Amino acid sequence: MKKFKLVASVCLYGARSAGFDYLGETPDGSLWGMPSPDAFRFTSVTAALMAFRADLRDRGISAGTVRVFAPGGERYADHVLGSGAFYFGSLEWKSALPAVTLSAEEVCNA
Repeated sequence: MKKFKLVASVCLYGARSAGFDYLGETPDGSLWGMPSPDAFRFTSVTAALMAFRADLRDRGISAGTVRVFAPGGERYADHVLGSGAFYFGSLEWKSALPAVTLSAEEVCNA
């Protein structure tokens, strides 16, 4: 895979029983995504990833590498925007361990 500049990262989180959402970040420290741990917006992790991708386009980000962290934080994948399918099942996952786990409350109260 050709290396590109990291333009954003996204932490996907949730569970099938509750729903899924994401928290996106750009290198300048801007955060966006799920505002509250009480209202997951998506019924699948792929739907959350697609919404993140739409938000990237809205922010004018269409090229570069995005780092995706799977729910639980144990795996991550790098995806070069425009290099093919960008859905949860198409990503090449790697171990992200050791990882630090934060609760939704800790993220919202940060």
